[in-house]
Amino acid sequence: RTQSFQIPQCQPFMNSLPEVKGKVLFSGVSERQSSEKQARSDARSDARVQVVKYLGEALHIQGDQVVSSAEALLSGVKDSLTCLDPVLDTPEGPHYLARVRMYVDADRLDSAMSEMKSGK
Repeated sequence: RTQSFQIPQCQPFMNSLPEVKGKVLFSGVSERQSSEKQARSDARSDARVQVVKYLGEALHIQGDQVVSSAEALLSGVKDSLTCLDPVLDTPEGPHYLARVRMYVDADRLDSAMSEMKSGK
């Protein structure tokens, strides 16, 4: 006996993630990319940009690296969920759009904000 399993659509599933005590949730969305790998990487970069903006920190992007004085915090940010929207078929080939949600420890964010304010 089998039971059908339905994979949730990306966008509604991403919007219904639970809050986690002591964590702050950040979202990233990629641009449409020609590969799934590029879309996932772009979504993670976008989420990290959101963390830096939350801290009120200046940043710039070098290649696929987000550079800021919040770099130590960003290196510890791991995605909790990544999913893909339906693939968009175009004459140039398939295009992917990824979404990512990342939980960041609230105490680490507070600590990073304090360090930046004190000029360390």
